[in-house]
Amino acid sequence: MSLIPHIVKGTAGEELPKIAKKIDADLIVMRTVARTGIAGLVIGNTAETIINQLNSSVMAIKPKGFASPIKSMR
Repeated sequence: MSLIPHIVKGTAGEELPKIAKKIDADLIVMRTVARTGIAGLVIGNTAETIINQLNSSVMAIKPKGFASPIKSMR
């Protein structure tokens, strides 16, 4: 398996799905930060847009230091 970076011009929501389909990507890894509120706890707007356009797996990672406002029920 090789990891080859692909740099394209345009918005992530439009271009990432295009390149993922072109290279038949099995997994897309992306950082997600923008959305707030309950919906933002899981995924951001761009990540959601991209997921809805792909058949491959997507791993969305919150940034270092992200703290969920939902408290554990332990």
